[in-house]
Amino acid sequence: MSQSPLNDQPAMQGNGFYNKNSELQEAGIDLFIPIWKDLVETINFSANNATIADYASSQGKNSLSPINIAISSIISRNPKQTSISVIHTDLPSNDFSSLFETIEKNNNSYLKNHCRIFPFAVGRSYFDQILPPNSVDIGWNSWSLQWLSASPKNIDDHIFIDCTESAYLKNSYSHQLATDWSLFLGCRSKELKLSGKLMTIFIASRNLTSGWGPFWNEFWLTLLDLRSANLLSDTELALISLPIGVRSVDDIKKPFDKNNIFSNLKLERLDIIDAPDPFWDEYQLTRDPKTYGLRWANMAKAVAGPMISKALSNTQNTQCTLNEIFSRFSDRLSSHPFKVNHSLACVVVEKINHDHD
Repeated sequence: MSQSPLNDQPAMQGNGFYNKNSELQEAGIDLFIPIWKDLVETINFSANNATIADYASSQGKNSLSPINIAISSIISRNPKQTSISVIHTDLPSNDFSSLFETIEKNNNSYLKNHCRIFPFAVGRSYFDQILPPNSVDIGWNSWSLQWLSASPKNIDDHIFIDCTESAYLKNSYSHQLATDWSLFLGCRSKELKLSGKLMTIFIASRNLTSGWGPFWNEFWLTLLDLRSANLLSDTELALISLPIGVRSVDDIKKPFDKNNIFSNLKLERLDIIDAPDPFWDEYQLTRDPKTYGLRWANMAKAVAGPMISKALSNTQNTQCTLNEIFSRFSDRLSSHPFKVNHSLACVVVEKINHDHD
């Protein structure tokens, strides 16, 4: 089986940094928890072993709530449940030490209130099949599918695809997003049991733009300032590019065009909603621009820091550190706070029997 290039890419910022700076992701997840609660109630779990898959778990903090909900649903309907397996998956470079610590020590851990729960972890890209066929009752995934399995090419005139002037690059990224979406769904179809379901949440767009352009443009301007100060070279600037893309409603629906089914997966639900900006909301109360800038910069560092570190490590004699980049980014954001208007998609699929034409 081929290994996705994503296996060689860095995961989120380690040493628990992502857990500490993922309030944005948590706020988005909270909006969809009612859908998740309803979803788990529709699953007919085995009386012996039930399996919950947590795809792209990162360091685990934002997975605790949905997993607790699923476990409580299973046990309430079958108090004599023999065992429940929880399988966390992420890239090999993921901070699994922080994940294990979260599972063991966090006050909200699903191990605190339940017995007969068995956690596992897998360090592989979910663009491959990574779990046994027909083994998963219910799958959870959030805030990861905007990351491409492979970057078609670095973005020469920006770091974010929405902001480039290159139609060729935009088309390349769109093609990669489509390929990745179909590949992800196909692999999950193999792993889900019949009537098993998957819920995934990821960055999406209602219109032609994602809403993230203004935010990442501020980061691009920060990098240009560093280049002007001779702290970044042209080569280094060219290497910093986010392998992220944003799907539209049509992009999400496209694999399901025929009979609303793709690879034995039925598209059960698709919602796109306006996502929260908790840092802007906090700023409205505190009027503290420095905290606003720091929170947003730390979020960006948590998700993009390892990628930038890797890009800079491929050059010689760099004069710019990761801390310097994000410190300046924080200062820039603090100088003119604004609300980041963005959207999230929530997709629910169910594995069914389907005879292909």
